[in-house]
Amino acid sequence: KGEDGTIVIRFKPGSNRIPLTSTMNGSLEQEFLVDTGASMVTIPSSAVEELGIEIVSGDHYNERRVSTAGGVRMASEVMLDSLEIGGWIEYEVKALVLDIPDQPGLGLLGLNYLSRFRMDLQNDEGILILAPK
Repeated sequence: KGEDGTIVIRFKPGSNRIPLTSTMNGSLEQEFLVDTGASMVTIPSSAVEELGIEIVSGDHYNERRVSTAGGVRMASEVMLDSLEIGGWIEYEVKALVLDIPDQPGLGLLGLNYLSRFRMDLQNDEGILILAPK
């Protein structure tokens, strides 16, 4: 966490990918890419299994149709108790269970999380600063 209570995420200067590691539910480390084009946080099915979140197969109450870069897919919605990044903890974060093709184990940090912050992207310096609203 930055000195002023911000989250400072460092990445390769000029890159169009901003990777980070978070801790979900206080116990599981998860790799994410910051994705301002994603409306929701996504987590892989392997993370759901490790966290012990049970999804009932065919439970349409928790399923929703989502548009992805690979087309329209169905994804289950789960609630994360907490998501910690850079020493900052946000509680009750909704996430979609979605395995990204050719990138197993990767999640996307979408706008339902990012919108809780003011974002300052300094791409040439390789810094993303998230300041709580």
